[in-house]
Amino acid sequence: MSLRHIRQLLRAVTDIERRAETGVLDVREDIERALLYFRGGRLVFVEQSSLGRTIGAHLVEQGLVTREQYTVLAQRIAQGQHVSPLMALVEAVLAERLIDPSLANALLASQVERNFIRCFGWDAGYCRFSARPQVLEGKPVFPCAVEVAALQGLRHHVGAPDLAELFGRYGDRLPKLVRSPDDVAREFRLQPRDERFLRNLDAFLPLAEQLPDREGPELELVVALHYMGRLEFSRADRRSPPTPPPFEMRPRGEMVTGNRIRITLPQPPSEEEVRAAAAFQRGKRLVYDEPGAAKSILEEAARLVPRPDYTLYATWAEYVTADAASREAMLARLEEATRRAIEWEATFAFGYFVVGHLHLALDDQESAILAFERANSLDPTDPSPAFEIARIREEQEAREVREGRADMA
Repeated sequence: MSLRHIRQLLRAVTDIERRAETGVLDVREDIERALLYFRGGRLVFVEQSSLGRTIGAHLVEQGLVTREQYTVLAQRIAQGQHVSPLMALVEAVLAERLIDPSLANALLASQVERNFIRCFGWDAGYCRFSARPQVLEGKPVFPCAVEVAALQGLRHHVGAPDLAELFGRYGDRLPKLVRSPDDVAREFRLQPRDERFLRNLDAFLPLAEQLPDREGPELELVVALHYMGRLEFSRADRRSPPTPPPFEMRPRGEMVTGNRIRITLPQPPSEEEVRAAAAFQRGKRLVYDEPGAAKSILEEAARLVPRPDYTLYATWAEYVTADAASREAMLARLEEATRRAIEWEATFAFGYFVVGHLHLALDDQESAILAFERANSLDPTDPSPAFEIARIREEQEAREVREGRADMA
């Protein structure tokens, strides 16, 4: 992942949206490739070279498809000629009656956004758009909220070193919204914390003076708005700079250039913070599909920097890879890690996802549904809470049918 690639990708998507073009954006890394299909400037489908690996892993994880069934279907699709391997996989699962048809649309729509977000983790050297009016013939259409997915992509793939670089680049500049706060909040589906920050943004104060936390989510929001043309930066007025103090009195972290211009340098993250952030991003991408592989990576991140979100992800990976007896013994520790994570960030979607599973462990399905609905509203790009809700309701309907038959007998 590189900031240059993210900036290139977002500006390409924004230009296509602004020109209302129809065609395909080809994004390539060394071994990865994604085709982003646009209709009238809207992203409507994303096909990746992974043959629906992520969607297949979700089907396996949710118990809808066994690993053996998925392997057979994937081999069958790989041997055929399909316009869309992703669609072919879902159609094959439907044909085998392994999932309910009502789940198919939600499954594919979520995967379109997830495929787009995955592109942010690449270091792609190729990003080219080809305007072709007929490109969507035979292709499915699942309109994607690009602004929401772009913000999620930045928050999933930008680590501590990148945040330090971004802060150094924009911290001393004056931010100005190009569109109204109402329009931006609606387009990006901002949570209350982000919306409050946006509405209080002052175009006459440097960004650094307005950020509550230089490594917080507000900086990622600012960068997303800037890259997508919703925010402009100008340099602060330096006509009357304060007289720099003598050398021996300058605060730590400041320097004076040869022409006596005073520069405040961003404090670089420590080596432990950089290593922890890199490990967390790797483990976070694996935790749903390969929790066993994610476990040691996330434990390393939590050991280096014991942040509440790092600790919760590590505890969850340990919980889902444990046997039934060990899981029951871990419930108290998982509950404590979840409580600390939600206290640390009230809009932490993954925390509410774990809360749902804690309720399921206590056989409280109604409370679990409420928690999963909260997680889904906080992060609509993650299909896992929706899958859990659908699974619980299917179990409830099946139980009602069985009880109805018993009453009739």
